[in-house]
Amino acid sequence: MSISLKTQQHKPDRKNFIGGSGARIIMGKLWKEKRGAEAASDLSGVLIVQLGLVTEDLGPVKASPLWQRL
Repeated sequence: MSISLKTQQHKPDRKNFIGGSGARIIMGKLWKEKRGAEAASDLSGVLIVQLGLVTEDLGPVKASPLWQRL
């Protein structure tokens, strides 16, 4: 008599979502930063943040024709 173990085929890829324990850690850190109990992270050296700062003014320009039609 042999017993076979079922494999989980529906196992999600843990790199593509935030689970409950990860969300708890993220929200805990955010809560501490918002209350001033912990210093906010300096993201000024992160490339995507720098790109966002440079392109921030382009958003309203690109969206303005859409808003004029409404």
